[in-house]
Amino acid sequence: MLPPYRHIGDDRGCDLMLVKGATPLLRAAKTFDTAAMKLLLDHGANVDLPNDGGITPLMAAAGLGSVECDPRGYGSGIPHYVAPDTEQKSIAALELLLDAGADLDARTLNGRAGARSAGRTALFGATFWGWNDVVDYLVERGAQIDVAERGGLTPVDAALGRAGGHGRGSTIEVYEDTAKRLRELCEQQDDCDLSQPDGTP
Repeated sequence: MLPPYRHIGDDRGCDLMLVKGATPLLRAAKTFDTAAMKLLLDHGANVDLPNDGGITPLMAAAGLGSVECDPRGYGSGIPHYVAPDTEQKSIAALELLLDAGADLDARTLNGRAGARSAGRTALFGATFWGWNDVVDYLVERGAQIDVAERGGLTPVDAALGRAGGHGRGSTIEVYEDTAKRLRELCEQQDDCDLSQPDGTP
């Protein structure tokens, strides 16, 4: 790695988040390694420095960019994003980053679906995986529920599988409960509007 200590080549095969520009902080955030994250932040790591797709450590901690073929687990072969304590670990990592000044509204530059999927925020990550507790936490911290990516899709669309799938687009998961929760949270806000251009929800 070269200053500012960003990876200069693709890594981990199908794991497209660990591409050019991945920093040690992003890698630690992806695995919810709060001890490593704190060490890096205490030594001046840039909390918002993204990889070349625009994924920041905060987005990584929220699940954005993680894929089904990521072999990383806890020694049992269980990928970190489906382990029983995933959401609690994600929230702990998110809290550390947000308290360090991470930008909750940062957007990706590109995505697996190309330029059309640019503009995704950390909230998209949690909704892709159906992490309702993480959704609640991000919204509590001020995440915009009705934010739309460049293609016009919102986190609700991501929860309903309309914004692509995990890992090479092969798996499309639908989380009706997450979409319902987002709508409930939106109704509690005066300035949130999840209706489509034609007025349908």
